[in-house]
Amino acid sequence: MRINETAARSGLTQDTIRFYEKSGCWHSSAAIRSPLAIGVLGGKYDANTTFSPHKIRGNERGWQTYFKDGKITDRHISQLSAVRETLTSGGRTLA
Repeated sequence: MRINETAARSGLTQDTIRFYEKSGCWHSSAAIRSPLAIGVLGGKYDANTTFSPHKIRGNERGWQTYFKDGKITDRHISQLSAVRETLTSGGRTLA
């Protein structure tokens, strides 16, 4: 996928994407640690998943921007969709 297409689909800047590609972070857990740890990148949850307000994914915290009103934000769903092909290339899985 081309950098400008990835940037447009993911909401990341072209400079960020170039940095990830040049540094090797594009395929590294260093670039995805937080969203992976909270379950956004694992592919287990989607736009239809709702979390209880008593759970970390269900309540809004200042540092946590991946969920709103107990759901993964549309922004993060679209970002995952934009990079899914890259993340799953070469036989890798999201999980």
